[in-house]
Amino acid sequence: MNKIQLIVLGYAGGEAAGFYNLLPFLGENIFLSIIEYKGRGSRRKEGFYQCCGEMVRDIFEQIIKIRKPEYPYAILGYSMGAQNVYELFAQNLLTEKPAYIFVAAHEPPDIDCMAKRFCLDDDREFINHVKFYGGLDERLLSDKRFAEIYTMRMKADFKLLQEYCFDGKYKVFPAGLAVFYCERDTPFELVQGWRRFAIEEPEFYELGHSHFFFRTETEKFCKIIRKKLNA
Repeated sequence: MNKIQLIVLGYAGGEAAGFYNLLPFLGENIFLSIIEYKGRGSRRKEGFYQCCGEMVRDIFEQIIKIRKPEYPYAILGYSMGAQNVYELFAQNLLTEKPAYIFVAAHEPPDIDCMAKRFCLDDDREFINHVKFYGGLDERLLSDKRFAEIYTMRMKADFKLLQEYCFDGKYKVFPAGLAVFYCERDTPFELVQGWRRFAIEEPEFYELGHSHFFFRTETEKFCKIIRKKLNA
């Protein structure tokens, strides 16, 4: 089979390394490329994004750098990454048609996301919110230094999510769309709204019991991706 490049845009507070667990399950025909956001991982010495526009432009520049033109490509946006995937196409930054588009664990852009319901100035409320999503080993919070760095990074990303405002213009994705969701986290009642941004009827896949189902249901998650990419 021909190879295909899968470009991944991750969740708020996350690092590119957080998606390495996908590698053993994607198979040799999918070339995995993960965008690293500023202020973490290999870019930890760079400052955080100051606005949504800066983040989207930076992601586009990173895609240009890592894009392998000898392969077709697909793109996956997980949580905050789903919003960024939409903006890349809505702003006509990505003009090359992908083979397929995947969005996961996030409301469509015309619905306020859960991040807008929380006060970033209340550390206790914020940490409880993070714990609810299940994305953090609570034992790590006992390390004060780690807790400070992680919380700072999360809040920087959540600030962007809270500031995001849909412009009212419904731009349709240029390729087929698959939507992953967890009923406890982003219920179907909300995620079915991605239909408004799809060129054809999307496919919906319910997985797991928490926000980070790509970790708990990795094999199923990757099997669906492989199937849609014929890889």
